[in-house]
Amino acid sequence: MSRTSAYRAEPGSVASAQVAVRVGTVCWLAAAVVGSVVIERNDGELSDWLMMCAIGTISGLLGLVFLRRKARGN
Repeated sequence: MSRTSAYRAEPGSVASAQVAVRVGTVCWLAAAVVGSVVIERNDGELSDWLMMCAIGTISGLLGLVFLRRKARGN
């Protein structure tokens, strides 16, 4: 077994990982919307909540870019 073949993902594993990352990214977006509504109704501080959701969403988008490149073999 060559060194490069040890790092190649199985064909179905990248697709299932993409689904998981998409679901997680959508959950972060939903948390941002729901959290914004709840916090606004209670006159709370939004900045920390939205920052956490933004970091989660951006991480998910970067993960999707990485997985697309991995699926193409680059």
